[in-house]
Amino acid sequence: MTSATDERPLLEVVGLSVDVPGAGGPIRIVDDVSFSVRPGRTTGLIGESGSGKTMTANAVIGLLPPGSTTQGQIWWRRRDLLAMSEAERRAVRGREIAMIFQDPLAALNPTQTIGTQVGEILRRNGAGRQEVRNAAVQLLTRAGIPDAARRAREYPHQFSGACASAP
Repeated sequence: MTSATDERPLLEVVGLSVDVPGAGGPIRIVDDVSFSVRPGRTTGLIGESGSGKTMTANAVIGLLPPGSTTQGQIWWRRRDLLAMSEAERRAVRGREIAMIFQDPLAALNPTQTIGTQVGEILRRNGAGRQEVRNAAVQLLTRAGIPDAARRAREYPHQFSGACASAP
């Protein structure tokens, strides 16, 4: 049985618009985007190259280029991200909310499997091979990756798409 609090969005973006500085004045990159991510659900941002998917995600996590402006609302666990100071956003970014960049050559080592890279911090802290593998599979499962045990053995170029999952 789910309660009303289980169905509240973890992330809610309402009427988001993003302008970036241009030579002739501001350029609208994102125009009136709204979506929500609910607990246990997967939400994908889909659009053509250059349609604003990355800028939307950058606005959510507070990584827009200098001089950019936003309009609308971005709520994370019922907290207004746009009203937070940079220090408050830094405390949320990476600990509570993060972005996995689509370009596997920029974000992940193409010569190592996904499972190896996901488990890297555990390995550095002395975890054994089997413990690292099990943890990587659990984390991929929590992220909504289907068939996580098989996918952990794959390489970054075998992953594609831009999806966000809320545990």
